[in-house]
Amino acid sequence: MKIPQIFNFVVVATILLVGRSFGQQLACVRPGATGANNGTNWTDAFSQIPENPVRGTTYYLAGGNYGVFAGITANAGTATITLKKATDSVHGTNIGWQPQYETGQAVFSGITLSSDYWVIDGAYRTDLRSGHGIAIKNSTLDNVTLVYLSYSYSLLRSPTNISLLFVEMAGDAAFLKRTTGIYGADQGAGNCSNLTIQYCNIHDLFGVPLFLIAGNNITLQNSIVARNHSTADWHTEGIQARETTGLNVINCTFEDIDGTAIIRSGSGASSLWDIESNVFLMNGNGVPAHVLSNDGSIANVTFSRNIIVGQNNNGSAGFSLVNTSGTLTCQHNIWYQCSWVPFSAFAVPNRDYNWFSQVKTPYASAPFGAHETAFHDVGSGLYSNEVSCPFTFTPTPSVSTAIQF
Repeated sequence: MKIPQIFNFVVVATILLVGRSFGQQLACVRPGATGANNGTNWTDAFSQIPENPVRGTTYYLAGGNYGVFAGITANAGTATITLKKATDSVHGTNIGWQPQYETGQAVFSGITLSSDYWVIDGAYRTDLRSGHGIAIKNSTLDNVTLVYLSYSYSLLRSPTNISLLFVEMAGDAAFLKRTTGIYGADQGAGNCSNLTIQYCNIHDLFGVPLFLIAGNNITLQNSIVARNHSTADWHTEGIQARETTGLNVINCTFEDIDGTAIIRSGSGASSLWDIESNVFLMNGNGVPAHVLSNDGSIANVTFSRNIIVGQNNNGSAGFSLVNTSGTLTCQHNIWYQCSWVPFSAFAVPNRDYNWFSQVKTPYASAPFGAHETAFHDVGSGLYSNEVSCPFTFTPTPSVSTAIQF
C-alpha cells in the first residue's frame, strides 16, 4: 500500500521535533580530540563536556582530565543527563573507537550541579578502594568542595535525583588543604532529595566527606569512607546529616573517621535512619567521639548487623542520641576491642542480640537484652559477653582484613 505523502511529512517532522526536544541519545567526549567536536563519534568527539549538556543524553567519557564541570542545564521533566565512563565493551558507538580511550580515569577537579536528574557513573571499580572509572580530586587548593549540590534560585532548593556511582573522591592525603566531599547544605528546605551514592571511594579529606542539610531519601551503599581529619577550628564528622529524613547507610566501610562522630545529625529534626550491615574500623589514626550522635531531635533509628572494630580501646564506640522518639532498634551488632559503648536512648527490648568481645568498659551496656549474656573479664581489664569470639581476625583487624563488598 502506498503511504500518503502527508503521512511521510508528519513522521519526518515528528522525528525532528523529538530529536530537538531530547537531543541525541549519546555523545562521545575525549580530551584532546581534534575532529569536528560535535560528539557524534569518537573521531569527532567533544574535546570537553559541553557547557549545556542535552537532557536525555548519555555522554561517554574517555580517560583524561576534565577540570571543573558545572551542570546548569535546566530541568525537562524527569529527563536525565548521564556522564558515564566509556569502556571497551560499552562506549556508545564503535565509530572511531580505540581501546586506549578506556585507559585511565576520567578525572575532575570539581563538579557542581544546580539542576535535577544527573547521573555521574564511573561504570566500574577494581575493588573497594581502587580502580573507579571517574575520579574527583583536589590536593592543591584550600577550602574546596568536590561535589557541590548548589542551591538553585529558580528551584528554590538544592538539586534532587542525583546519582554518584563508581566515583573516587579524594582530597589532600597530608591534610594541608581543607576539602569537603559532597556538600548539599545551602539555604532553604527540601535540599538534596533522592541522592544515591553507590560503589564510591571517599577518602583523605581534611573536612566532612558527606555534608547535608534538610535532605530526604539519602542512600550511601557499597562504598568506603576513609581517613578524614578534624581540628578545633575545622571540625568534621564522617557524615553530617542535619534535618535529614530517610538516611540509609548500607554495606559500607568507615575507616579512621575523626571528629564528633562517624555519623551525626546536628541541629534540627532527623528521622528514619537505617544504618545496616556496615564495618566501622577505628585503627587509631582517627578517634571519633561516637559512632552515631545528634543534636536537635531524632526519631526512628535502626542500627543493625554492623561490626565495630577498635584498636587500643581508644575513644567511644557507641551512641549519643538526645530528644529521641519513635522506635530505636540496635540488634545483631558486634563490638570488638572497643572502648566504652554507650547506648543512650537505645533500650531493651529493641536493644538485643548484640555481641561484645574485649571491650574496655561494659557498664553502659546494662541492662542486657533477653538474648545477651552477662559480661565476664577475659584479662587485662577487658570484657566480653561470650566465651569466644564468633570470628577470627589474623592479624589484628586492619585495612587488609576489612570486609569487602
